[in-house]
Amino acid sequence: MKLTLFKGEELPINYPTEKIVISSIEKKKKDDYDFIIINFATIVRNFITALDFESSSVTNKSKEKFKILKGGEFLATYRKEFKRDLELINTILNDNKIKPIYYLKDYKKLAKCNPNYLTEETMSPGKALTEKYIKSFSSIIDDDTIKIEEDFRNEVGEEYLLVTHNAVDLVSYQYQKNVNLVESFTGEIKPFNKWYTKYAKMGNNDMSILPFNGFLLSIFGCGNYIKPGKIKLRRNIYEIGKNERWNSNTTLARVKNGLEIRDRMVYNILKDLEKCYKKI
Repeated sequence: MKLTLFKGEELPINYPTEKIVISSIEKKKKDDYDFIIINFATIVRNFITALDFESSSVTNKSKEKFKILKGGEFLATYRKEFKRDLELINTILNDNKIKPIYYLKDYKKLAKCNPNYLTEETMSPGKALTEKYIKSFSSIIDDDTIKIEEDFRNEVGEEYLLVTHNAVDLVSYQYQKNVNLVESFTGEIKPFNKWYTKYAKMGNNDMSILPFNGFLLSIFGCGNYIKPGKIKLRRNIYEIGKNERWNSNTTLARVKNGLEIRDRMVYNILKDLEKCYKKI
């Protein structure tokens, strides 16, 4: 049984990535910018997500899909479709005068430094498989299709968009008002002060009192790669934030100062974890 790649309603590319491309084009019409930085791993993940069974007669779709993904023939079967998808993404963006810049990071050093960072060994089987195919698909790409950078930093202060499903990448751009995140599955565009939505939820608590930065990400975690720290510790930091009247724009210096004054032990824990981001 073969999987079908489901396309978007308006563009002939996989449906999650279609939303990214359409949002980027709409943003270009309102606020002129020249390029979009894209985590190559995110495009692979979206491609795999868009693969499914066309027939509704499959009783357990997720189980059957997992079998196919796990099978050795998967890469050979779908590599052409993936490459064609990627070429279409590039063509559509370039036709709209948006230059895509792809990057692919290695997070192994971060995983060794931060015990809360999930690796292929500690992820769910489905996520671990996706990680495997991120490496496989990157190996079939040549410079004629795209050039994958190891990392990318903008140094001139121009406005641009960033596409990633890994909140760790955002730490490199924290507090930069010229960078807007394009949500990797919905295409929603979020300025810096909306990045708090990347934190893992903590019951019914309003996470908008927390600014996004690597200092807090290390303990609050995110949906994909950093598991949340102990709930008692998170609640303690959250209460400090409420008492200090933090919000999504609160500076890193003020966050650190508040924690250092109110709970020196917690401050030292986060200070040590924050150093891990310098390893990627």
